[in-house]
Amino acid sequence: MFPFWNKHRGGFAALLLSLLPFASEAAIDTVSRSSEESGLLKFQYRLFPAAEVEKIEVTQNGKPLAFRASPFANNPLNTSAILVLVDTSTGSTKTPRDRTLADNKQWIAALLSQAQSHDLIGVSSFANDLVEIAPIGASFSDIHHKIDALKANGLGTRLYRRGIDAIEIVAKTHASRRALVILSDGKDEDTGFTKDDLLQAAQKNNVMIFALGCPEAETDIPALGNLEKIAAETHGLYLQERVGTAGSKERAKTDAAFAQEVLNAVDSGEEIVVPLEAADATAPIGIEITTKGGEKFSFSHQRPAVQPSPTPAAATGTTTAATPAPATAVAKKAVPPAPKAESRVYFIQIIVILLLAATGLWIRKKRLTPPVEEVPETPEPPATPLAFLEMQDADSKRVPVFQKASRIGRNPSNDIVFANTSVSGYHAELHSKRDGTFYISDLGSGNGVVLNEKRISQSADLKEGDLIELGEVRFRFRLH
Repeated sequence: MFPFWNKHRGGFAALLLSLLPFASEAAIDTVSRSSEESGLLKFQYRLFPAAEVEKIEVTQNGKPLAFRASPFANNPLNTSAILVLVDTSTGSTKTPRDRTLADNKQWIAALLSQAQSHDLIGVSSFANDLVEIAPIGASFSDIHHKIDALKANGLGTRLYRRGIDAIEIVAKTHASRRALVILSDGKDEDTGFTKDDLLQAAQKNNVMIFALGCPEAETDIPALGNLEKIAAETHGLYLQERVGTAGSKERAKTDAAFAQEVLNAVDSGEEIVVPLEAADATAPIGIEITTKGGEKFSFSHQRPAVQPSPTPAAATGTTTAATPAPATAVAKKAVPPAPKAESRVYFIQIIVILLLAATGLWIRKKRLTPPVEEVPETPEPPATPLAFLEMQDADSKRVPVFQKASRIGRNPSNDIVFANTSVSGYHAELHSKRDGTFYISDLGSGNGVVLNEKRISQSADLKEGDLIELGEVRFRFRLH
């Protein structure tokens, strides 16, 4: 059996036998988890590498429990979030990196052609900064169109830092499975972050990492070892492209096969559902999985702690009858209890006396303390806007610009946020110069920045009344 074969998808796994590392034994993946809801125990598991399951047993207190098992991908409520991260740094020379990016686009197209409706896919690029090309969950046709914007124009390579940023984006996506696919030569020029930082972020957020190593020369190969280790330790897959096979039919087949195996690996495993009507409320539930190779995996689900119910006396407000004491040889004289009404009167009298005493002390202090003249607080003057964005819609709302560098986009972390889907997560940035003038920069957005009906390449100076378009959002730049 191929190590990453999935009978629900099929694929070209035979083409990868010489390229993918084998694991000697399978293991339950970190994405496996259990939960209880609506009287059901749901356990999703994934084996790495994938292995054919022969038998599943669910027991509690040594007795079998009824269950049903189905492939993870068969549940229409399950989704898989996959973010493809493409290295767009110029590398040693620009020409081979342009060729590599052309191959990367071909691989993304192969991924999209084989993905299913429950696969939520997005694309971002990185060099020194992270740039969103298409958000996770964008339509496949939209992603096809937007990957044309991928160009080898980045300076510096911060693989580990931007990989951590990408993991955080994937982790925030509402999905059952989460994965990051890195297309890179494995080089990193940032001394502040290491592959261990990237691994820690991936393991903390249960994000699988897959890597497609893209060497452009024989000297690039040693740096790819880090990508291979990252993929292995996060239970993802790794494929190293051969140097000098760019654009060949052999590479196209290999790319299609690896894209298929990434989808297979993300969606592998099963979902086990156990009705809990007949289950014990406190005892743990054991799940044992046996593969055809004879490997066994055990998982114990701890039932949620059950809060003790109140006693009948506390619940109904009635008094529990006391157990009569055994009779003794000498009868003791009964002492009549104190009248309850009289006790309440004494208690009320004490409270009244205390209140009167406290009131007297307060009046005495008020007379002896000279009045203090209150000085009204001087409110801080409001910040003066440096400029305004005058919206070109029915309301003509003016959005103030307070900072000398204001980032604009759809992501809530921006300084100026537009919710329109045609605006990228981090779309553009306004900058104030020392002389008080402004310029605008494109942050690698999908729809670009259009200034006075002309799309800018990277940045452009602004003057009073300039018309700016970010996708479907239109506004004029105003200094007053």
